[in-house]
Amino acid sequence: DQNTAALVLPAHTIKGEARQFGAEPLAKVAELIESTARLCVETRRFPDEIVPEVVELRRLFNRTVELFDKATNPLLSRAPQAGGFGRKVTNQNFGRI
Repeated sequence: DQNTAALVLPAHTIKGEARQFGAEPLAKVAELIESTARLCVETRRFPDEIVPEVVELRRLFNRTVELFDKATNPLLSRAPQAGGFGRKVTNQNFGRI
């Protein structure tokens, strides 16, 4: 089935990329999806049994991207400053007599 074959390459790509930067839980789920989809292509059946793994893959992917952004984006990893942009400044008496 063409839909089943369409699962193989994205799962393979995600598996490899995830392993390159240490996201092993994501890689393991992608590997399971890839191997099951390959087997289903060979046996000409739809891989209904991996629907929960596809849902889990999306959750893990989003969580991995979120953690990666926090680790690599200085704007996300820095704590907001008190009295910073968009906050009420408490020292309003400066320059007044």
